[in-house]
Amino acid sequence: MSLYKKADDLIPWCAAPFILFNIGLLFYFALYRYINVDEFEHLYSAWNVYRGEIPFKDFFEHHNLLFMYLLAPLFSYVEEGTAIIIVSRLFMLLFTLGTLYLVFLFAEKMYNSSVAWISCLSLTSISIYVDSCMEVRPDIPETFFGVASFYLLYKWTEKPRPIMLVFSGVLFFISFLFLQKALFFFPALLALIIIYVWEKPFMEKVKALAYFFSGMLPLLVLLGIYLLYFDVVKEYFALNFLLNLVLLGTVEQSATLEFPFYDTVFLQNTLVWTFGLLGIVSIFFQEGRKRFFLIVPFLLLAFFILFSQRPYRQYYMMLFPFLVIAASGLLTPLIKLFIEGKKPVVTISLISACFVVLSGQPVYSNLTNNLKYDNTFALKKTQFILDNTGEKDTVFLKRRRWNIYRKNIRESWFKKKDLPPILSSLGMKYDEMNDTTKIISFLPKVVHRREINPRLRGKLINVYGYTEYPYYDFLLFNEDNFLRMYANIK
Repeated sequence: MSLYKKADDLIPWCAAPFILFNIGLLFYFALYRYINVDEFEHLYSAWNVYRGEIPFKDFFEHHNLLFMYLLAPLFSYVEEGTAIIIVSRLFMLLFTLGTLYLVFLFAEKMYNSSVAWISCLSLTSISIYVDSCMEVRPDIPETFFGVASFYLLYKWTEKPRPIMLVFSGVLFFISFLFLQKALFFFPALLALIIIYVWEKPFMEKVKALAYFFSGMLPLLVLLGIYLLYFDVVKEYFALNFLLNLVLLGTVEQSATLEFPFYDTVFLQNTLVWTFGLLGIVSIFFQEGRKRFFLIVPFLLLAFFILFSQRPYRQYYMMLFPFLVIAASGLLTPLIKLFIEGKKPVVTISLISACFVVLSGQPVYSNLTNNLKYDNTFALKKTQFILDNTGEKDTVFLKRRRWNIYRKNIRESWFKKKDLPPILSSLGMKYDEMNDTTKIISFLPKVVHRREINPRLRGKLINVYGYTEYPYYDFLLFNEDNFLRMYANIK
């Protein structure tokens, strides 16, 4: 048996247990890991949509539309409670597994099955990817549909059927409807189409681009009809694009990174990044245009992400599928050379040892970081709000934290004095009431006490009958206390 044949037979058997273990960790983290504040925000928006409200018009939102409408039906099948968080996380894992499968298919077509298996192992080992890919956030389906768009485009280069270009355009626009950041995919997709039709007649170039755009057009028309019908065209562009550009452009990068840059992105995933970057460099010296399917998206996405003033961890989700294929394309031949001439038992041991080195460091980081903080307290606080409120009650909580099913009167609309000039010139909605006036006017059933000044906190307790729950950092409106104090005042 030749060296490469032997390795190709053994690598899948050695890689599969590691991949299954990493996927098992994802399910465990989905059930027990701490809950990111963004997850509450997305579920709260989906709940508003489920109740028939319109994004950008009836409630503040600065993400694209499709994710809210994707999650909204879940509220029909899940009883009111904290289970919606876990169910939504498990739902997100379906898209993560789909992305993993696409990476396998992509790597297998570009290289071979050994590279495909090692690519999947690398992707499930990247700590910063694992941290985000089981959360309730639009980046996950955005990445899935974005990678699927590249995969169909690659299949088109193998067998130039126009339908592949059309559906590549469809999948890209679906990715965009989940999150506007998917626009980062667009230049790479266009560049790859142009590269592959560069030497063809002019009309062939026009046709290729036309097929791609024809896939996007129906969805673009539907989006336009939606925005016009609900009269939110101005709000959609202002909050989805201008607001995010304003926020990104007014804060210094060094002060706004959500997570330590080198620690979570590079140092915890040193081997994948090292082999990935070396793999991209080595691909430059290969022949054929297919190499551009790793070079172009990697370089363009890396440019957009690394030069963003807020490169949050989830930004890298778009980049990693291409990085791990490039890394595995270089790593696999090295593993095969490493095991040359070894007996089967030794070969299996050496391959497994390589995989332990590849995934051990980031998996250890995932375990130590995520097991340190579980979701127990957040679920308790969320359930406490539900247990002490009714369907029509309101709450006052910062960034919709711990709340999904109750209307939050502390919405994120700008105060007039804080409204960015570019949004003010568009006549954007602003909140005229300050927090004190809002609380006293609506008397929300639950108030997060840390978000109000001590004087107002004392007034709510001594005048309006709120009960203090320091364990949860909540003030709870007590109607009996309020009526008794009101009677005494009278």
